[in-house]
Amino acid sequence: MLDSLFLASKTKSQSPLTNSSFSSTLDASTPKRTLATTDLPAELLDLINLHASFLTALSIHYAHNGTQTPADLQMLCPDVARAWGKRRVLVDDIRRTLGVLNLHILDDAGDRISRLTLADYGQGKICVELEGQQEKIGRIARPINENALNDYFVAGLKEIWQGKEELEVGDFISQLPMEPIRICASLKKISPFLAKGQQRLDELRKGITIKKEEQKLVLEEKENGPKMTLLERLRAKQLHQLTLPPPPTKEHLARKAALARAEEVVAVLSILSTSGSTGQSRVSFTLPTILSKLKDSFKTPVSKTEAETCVRLLAGEIAPEWVRIVKMGKVEALVVNRDKRPSEEDIQERVSRSA
Repeated sequence: MLDSLFLASKTKSQSPLTNSSFSSTLDASTPKRTLATTDLPAELLDLINLHASFLTALSIHYAHNGTQTPADLQMLCPDVARAWGKRRVLVDDIRRTLGVLNLHILDDAGDRISRLTLADYGQGKICVELEGQQEKIGRIARPINENALNDYFVAGLKEIWQGKEELEVGDFISQLPMEPIRICASLKKISPFLAKGQQRLDELRKGITIKKEEQKLVLEEKENGPKMTLLERLRAKQLHQLTLPPPPTKEHLARKAALARAEEVVAVLSILSTSGSTGQSRVSFTLPTILSKLKDSFKTPVSKTEAETCVRLLAGEIAPEWVRIVKMGKVEALVVNRDKRPSEEDIQERVSRSA
């Protein structure tokens, strides 16, 4: 028995069918079977190796913790996956292997060999339990006979596969019996208490929610007062409109748009006043000429009215010492004093004040 116990950091997953000493280690109670699997598909061979890896991981669990400690699948499945070496092992994979195994044991062996069942311990904890042991297990004897159980699994799988070779392997595997998950006895006892506690918790939460909503409604009524009728709401709206400041006039909007173009107009006037008449401190242009130049100088088109408003604001409010409008008969001219041009910072500050 010590020779059959393998203790290593990594156990290589191996099908029970490839072990040359497999047939010699079966119990006397195990019936003789033909275990040749050369006619089985690769997917079924993987399923056989999965079952063998599961029994190996379960045996190690029992060796460390004893048979009275149920094996939690959340902890056991990663060990099975490492021993199998194919992919992540799910609870349904274990249910499928135990479904095939236990179905064949019931049909063929009765209670002559230990059965592995699944029990729900609550909160997502599903454990493997050991049932139907014929003799007491000592400290040296193995809790489960891996070779015998592997033999029963292979024989059961082959028996189910016979006559269904025309099926797709994936469909056949999906139709294999699944081991049921029964409710643990202790969980059955405390389930009524858990249900009552959950019901009380739900009622408490519902009561808190209703109380918060009532408090919110009370606060809204205090702030807004009682609900008004349609006529009262219309009168309140009219009173609110009377308290609002009057909307901006057309002249105010035109002034605001002109001030927004003031810096651009200043740049164009600076270029026009320094491009000719070298040595003169003052230059003059007729107002229509200036407006035409401004209209052709901007990337964004500007109307004649907006340009004229901006020039008059420069001459009257923003920089009267630099530009001023002089009327000669019926013609208005713009006189620019080169020496009195304000800096860009002064222009920006004056435009902000005027806005």
